[in-house]
Amino acid sequence: MVDPQQKGIIQSELFRNFIRAGNDASLSMTEPVGPKSRAVLPDEAMRAYRGENLIKALGQPLGPVEDVGQFYGFTPEKAARYPDRMDRAPSIFGGTITRSMEVTPSEIIEGNRKALYTHAKRIFNRNLENGVEKSKAENLYFKDLNKADDYITSLKAQLDKGLLSKDRLDFMLKSIMDEGMFPGRQGDIDIKETYKRGNIGIAALVGAGRAAPKIAFGLAGIPIDAILGATETGLDPEEQVAQAYGISPSLLYKMEPEKFEAVYEKFESDVAKIQKQRSKAAAEAAGDAPSLAVSLKAS
Repeated sequence: MVDPQQKGIIQSELFRNFIRAGNDASLSMTEPVGPKSRAVLPDEAMRAYRGENLIKALGQPLGPVEDVGQFYGFTPEKAARYPDRMDRAPSIFGGTITRSMEVTPSEIIEGNRKALYTHAKRIFNRNLENGVEKSKAENLYFKDLNKADDYITSLKAQLDKGLLSKDRLDFMLKSIMDEGMFPGRQGDIDIKETYKRGNIGIAALVGAGRAAPKIAFGLAGIPIDAILGATETGLDPEEQVAQAYGISPSLLYKMEPEKFEAVYEKFESDVAKIQKQRSKAAAEAAGDAPSLAVSLKAS
């Protein structure tokens, strides 16, 4: 078993090796600026992605509370891996979503600097908790920060001088620079990526308008008579759903047909379940079906 103090020293060394090896790989395995790969512009539009539960309080944070919600990746594939499977909220509570926002290469590099600083600080705190002498822990911490600073400063200079190729940046966004921190910023729900991760209800609702989020949570809590009444009036499907949920039908008429179809199928499924429950309850009340109590006595 590795001594906790020695483990912290190893983690610090691995942190610096990760930066060095990742940077070297991005140079040796990609095309430089030239005929095969253009230079990246410091202010060109790119996107950052984050996977999370719709209700953030569900699940365990991966780091300190002050860091929650600040980490973004730069590919939708990375966002789709979060939250961890054991921490994903069930669909009845809105499920998981992907957020995205526009960022620039300059912001990505600075966001990556913040992320590296945060990881270095966590290693430092862990070393102190494990009994590493403070002066030694600080020495390792400053080495980690200096390594991160040298790497980021060099990369930013290359970007500003037009020497950072698109091929190299794309490679880095999937490896050494696959995350960044953006304090005080929050992306909007990305309809396409949220749909792709299987959360059809939320994706469809965001597409229709943010005034109707309650559809995604099903019919729980809505008066049964209002729900069933909406299905017995000869209304259009859009008006049926709108009446049951108490929202404007105009939101649903604006939906793309395939998105509304997914919402309507869920609505019909929920209504069918409610009707089945009602029929069963009525039959039991009339004595046509044995109650649980009778069944237990009979056994």
